[in-house]
Amino acid sequence: GVQTCALPILQVKGNLLHDIGKPGDVIWAGKLDFYSSQNSDYQEVNYLTADISTGPIWASGQYVFRAPFGYKDIQYGNESLSDTFYFAPSAIYNMNERLSWQANLKLAAEDYSQPIYSGNDNTLYSLAIGPNFYLDDRKHTVSAFVTFESRDADASTFSYSSYALDLSYFTRINDATDLFLNYRYLHRAYDAPAPLFTSDRKDDRNSLSAVVVYRFRDKYFVSAGYTYINNSSNAALYDFDKNMLTFEVGMAL
Repeated sequence: GVQTCALPILQVKGNLLHDIGKPGDVIWAGKLDFYSSQNSDYQEVNYLTADISTGPIWASGQYVFRAPFGYKDIQYGNESLSDTFYFAPSAIYNMNERLSWQANLKLAAEDYSQPIYSGNDNTLYSLAIGPNFYLDDRKHTVSAFVTFESRDADASTFSYSSYALDLSYFTRINDATDLFLNYRYLHRAYDAPAPLFTSDRKDDRNSLSAVVVYRFRDKYFVSAGYTYINNSSNAALYDFDKNMLTFEVGMAL
């Protein structure tokens, strides 16, 4: 069957930059990302995340380096679900006006609050690398990234290794309107079978997304997005198709 739902969502993002030296020296950055979806009829599915990070940014010639470390809190059903501490350095090499290379590394340790979920406690290692192509005087950006990820959980059912391919396109249609398109293929191989199955779980996921953002009166924006996800698994319980429509109204301070 088809299930639909509409939830009010509050999302707040913020960035703070502070130059701690001479122009061109290290800049210290802070970032906040808060997300909350609340369901007045089924509070047990209320979801909230608060992600805060800080660290240096250093630019030298054609290189840009970032080294943020952060903390993320997740709540589900109005109760604490997990806490994550992470380190996420990245590097960009701008080869010329039309091409740059980027690498993103993430090391994370996540602890679940409730003993019933203790098997989910994990450490995660992720590496993404790929080029950004800038076309027509940077009016269009095409990116292609390969991501390798390993999750080592206390219970092998929740441990996996995966690889993914992301292809994305961004353009500024005019002074007020942006368009973003993305395709992702993900293959994930778990270290153990899913409950009720005998073979180690393997998932293949394809997703497509499109987002249009329109800005007005300098600091306000509206956005509309569509995402389609198809997940195919050798554990049939995890096969699904999902269609999501999003609509956002916001303000940039």
